[in-house]
This record gives sequence, C-alpha cells and structure tokens, in this order.
Amino acid sequence: MRDARRERILTTRRFLLVAYYFPPSASAGAFRWTRLCRHLRSCGWDPVVLTTSTSPGFYLDVDPALARTLPEDLRVVRVPSWEWGTAYRLPRGCPVGARPVRSLRERIARRVGHEVRSRIRAALAPFLVPDEQVGWAARAYLRGRTLIDRLGIAAVVTTGMPHSAHLAGWMLKRHRRLPWVADYRDPWISCGYIDRNLRARWRRAIEARLEALLVRDADLNLVTTDTARCDFEARYPALRGRFRTVTNAFDPADFPGPPRGGPPRGADPVPGGRDVFRVVYCGNFFRKRTPLFALRALRRLFDAHPDLRSRIRLAFYGSFGFDEATGCWNREHVRTLGLERQVHLGGRVPHAEAVRLERDADLLLLVGGTDLDDGLHLPGKLFEYVGASRPVLATIRGGDAADLVRREGIGAVVAPDDEAAIAGALYEAYQAWACGGGRTVPSAVRERYRIESKAREVADVLDRLVAGGRA
Repeated sequence: MRDARRERILTTRRFLLVAYYFPPSASAGAFRWTRLCRHLRSCGWDPVVLTTSTSPGFYLDVDPALARTLPEDLRVVRVPSWEWGTAYRLPRGCPVGARPVRSLRERIARRVGHEVRSRIRAALAPFLVPDEQVGWAARAYLRGRTLIDRLGIAAVVTTGMPHSAHLAGWMLKRHRRLPWVADYRDPWISCGYIDRNLRARWRRAIEARLEALLVRDADLNLVTTDTARCDFEARYPALRGRFRTVTNAFDPADFPGPPRGGPPRGADPVPGGRDVFRVVYCGNFFRKRTPLFALRALRRLFDAHPDLRSRIRLAFYGSFGFDEATGCWNREHVRTLGLERQVHLGGRVPHAEAVRLERDADLLLLVGGTDLDDGLHLPGKLFEYVGASRPVLATIRGGDAADLVRREGIGAVVAPDDEAAIAGALYEAYQAWACGGGRTVPSAVRERYRIESKAREVADVLDRLVAGGRA
C-alpha cells in the first residue's frame, strides 16, 4: 500500500484549486469541483484545495457528510474570509440538522443582529467589487503563494462564483508565471441572477473592465455551457481560442446500485402512501427562480381534474425562498391556493438524502428563472437528475438545459411562467405513470454525463498548458 502511494505521488503533478465553496459547504457551487477532485488523481493530477473556513457562517448550507466523500488524504487548506456576508448569512447558514433557535430572547437577538448586519451589508455592498468575498481573495492569494513555493504546484485553477476567486488566481499567475485556468461556473457580466438595476453604472463599468482583464490574462477560461462560451466569444472575438466548454456531470458513486425500475426503496418522499404520483424538486429558490408558477399550475390541474387531488403530491426540498420574507410569502401562496395537503415542504436535507429522494421520485421538477438570459445557465442539478434516472419536467427558458432535455429525450420542457403548459405537462407525466409507463433515462445517456469523462477533459487541459501548448 505504501509503495503504491509513493508511486502515485511520483507520477502525479499538483495543481492549486482556489474554490470558495467546498465541502462541508453544500451550496450548488461546491459540487462541480467536489466531484472532479474525486477523480482527477486517476488522470495524473493531485489537487491542493484552497478554500474558506469551515465556520457555518461562511456558507448558505452546510453538510458535514459531504467532506467524507472526498479522498482521505486530499490536502484542503482553509483561510478565513473578511466579509460582511459572514454575519449576514449566519441565521441561514446552519448545518443540516442543527439545533433550532427556541428561546424568545435568542430569537429576538438573532433577528435584531440580522437586521443590523443586513443594513450594514447593504451600505457596503456597492463598494465591494467584484463581490463580498474580495477580502477573502486577498488572503487566499497570500496563502496560495506559500503553497506554490512549498508544494511544487504546476498550475492554478480558480472557480467562481464568487469571481473574487479569479482575482486570487490572476495575482498568483503573476507571482510565479504558472499556467492559470479560470472556471466560470456562472457567467459574470451576463449573469441573470444579478439585478442590474441594483448596481450603479460606475460599478458595472469597473466589473466589465475587470472581467476583460481576467479573461485576457487567463491561459484558458472554462465554461459549463456552449451558450455561455458563445456569449464570451461574441464579447471577446480576439480571444476565441481561450474558451472551452466542460459541462457539469454526475458521479455514479452518489447513486449506488441499478436505477429504480419498480417501487421505491425506504420511506416515501411525500406523505400519502405509495399509490400517489410523486413530483420532487431538490434545490433552492432565489430572486427570479420561483415556485409560484408550478404551484399555480398544480392548482389549475386540480381544478380541471378534481379526482387528482388525492393522487398527486409535490415535494420541495431546500430553501423555499431567497430570504425568510420570500420563504414566508411562498408558503402563504401554498395556503391561499389550497394546496396544504398536496404540497410538502421538506426543508434542507443532507445531499445523500436528496439523492435518495430524487431516485425515489416519479417525476423530477427543474425550475429555471424567468429572465431571457437564463438560458446561459445549465444547472448542475440537471445532471444529478440524469444520474437518478427519473423523468424530468423542466420549466426553463431555451438554452443548453432545454436542448439537453429535448435532445436526450429525458423529459418535457415548458416556459417557466406558462402555467397552462406546466399543468399540461404534469398531466401527461401522470397519465404515463398511471398507465405503467414512467420512462427512465437510458443507460447510454447516463454514460455520456459521468464525471470521469469530465475529469479527463480537465486533466487534458492541464497537461497541454503545463507542456507549454495551448489547450
């Protein structure tokens, strides 16, 4: 065993991964590189991860079990983050299963503290460019210099959001002239998640210049969709060779055993027995990604077919709103629509439990935003749904996600705000299930979106850059 480990060390090269979100963070941004880090060693590359502290205040969601899915000897270096977001997120950033706040005094103290910190954050936010994590980027750069000098790092990879991670990579590249790959999990200037009306014109101009600088100086820029790559190339035509698409993927290790073909294992994901059609959504809602259209479509379906009220259940797992007020507003819509018995709000659950719920569902719901530029995004959740091998109802705008669902024949695609079309797609999926249909994802499709192939793509990029070529 020791000789095998020594041989691996001698035949692999190290790269520094600068990633703000990393286990135990269960934020969506953590999963892409968590999965890649499990498999890059078999491709000849040993990651050294530079991330932020494990304090729950730094993360929206924390799942300690995620860290146990990584290689035991993976080197993970953590540096604290200077940001008001730490205090701002603390009320929501508690580990899955943490003790709830019970006493009135504790609830009042948290509420007052949350309000004060939120106001301070709102006042400071316009000046934190490109994002709140810019202070963390400075500390990551300083620690990264030490790691590069001590560990013989051959390349640097940064992943954002937050895009401050790319600032750290840019400074590290200048420090040692190492090859640098910037991974844009989400677009920057073109990001539809950010309300451009809330950003001052001077700040948008600074961010545009900053994006241009970092895109130009990176040896290669990775994106997760062809649409995002075309967007970058259209805005930077002189840099067409600097962009490459490496999509997200699912890890078969998260889905042990063959895909479900018969009755589900274990407890029902939705109360009501096993004779109901179970629709499951796992993920968070924020800003323009909302459950309201799906809820109204479900009510429309029940109005047209009252007998289905006892046959269909819709379950949401994750944050039911961007903040507490939005979550309360969404829950109120469940009540006013008369769907309390048909809609189950399960809250945040560990990732392993979310995977089980997805696999035991009869239909998986994928909700996109209502912006026209939402097609730039290809949610990592969709690939997890492919791994679960269950049919998908995608309420999304056109783009790579819609193309994937249609091309691979894994479900239906409708506009996110078309309640009639959503209701019709739900009814068709229910009819197929009631007739014993209920398609699964073909094994050939699952093979195309395994994480192992994406790890080989990333390793090939690093091999070429370190060899002095252009990836």
